[in-house]
Amino acid sequence: MIVRKTNDGWDIIYQYAHGILAGQIAHHLKHKFRPEFWVETLTAIIEHDDNQLDFNEKPYLNDAGMPQDFTEVNRSEDENLERAERVFDTAMRKSGFVALLISLHLEFLYGDLEKTHNGFKKMLLKQKKIRKELRTHYGLSKKEAAAYYEILRFCDRCSLILCQEKLPAVERMLEINTSIEGEQYFIFCRNDGSIGVEPWCFESEKFKVGVELHPVTESTFRSNKELKKALDTATFKRETFSFRK
Repeated sequence: MIVRKTNDGWDIIYQYAHGILAGQIAHHLKHKFRPEFWVETLTAIIEHDDNQLDFNEKPYLNDAGMPQDFTEVNRSEDENLERAERVFDTAMRKSGFVALLISLHLEFLYGDLEKTHNGFKKMLLKQKKIRKELRTHYGLSKKEAAAYYEILRFCDRCSLILCQEKLPAVERMLEINTSIEGEQYFIFCRNDGSIGVEPWCFESEKFKVGVELHPVTESTFRSNKELKKALDTATFKRETFSFRK
């Protein structure tokens, strides 16, 4: 979950919701970027961060009882491996194309562990073989599959910047990443609150997207159960973002 401190407590965004925001951003990209399997691509973008939160699995509070942002939660490499395999297995049950993009995402996230963790080494080597089989099945070159994955990477990063409130002030530009068609993209917020992206990679000259968040007023919690109850009973609100060329 993405955790933001407020004057009243916390605004918490589930990673599922972050994925939906990423999907909304993808939906507005120029149509020329869309691969043949566009619905499957959207599915991979929306669901790439699912299966990340399980209140029965481990604590999501720090020692002071405050909710932990996903960047602060410490997981062992074995736990990350189990999650990675679970995410890929779920994707394969939906579509080989979804699984292909998710596999590339797992490579992006955990590729460095291939040299240091035997479990990841085996998993990543297996993933390379599976990706080759999937590319053959869909008639894709390695370059084409990588290009489709860059759409996911762009939308993921853009969504995270918005969810984490990382937009700089006074119209300063923040790099999103180098992704779609090898371009380096930047995002910024104008004085009127509208959001710009350079270079502009969207079909329309302006559009709106949004994400749902759950505000909780408690400063600290005694247990995961107490945090979960607060989130389940919170009245969610929607935060919108207006993009303009």
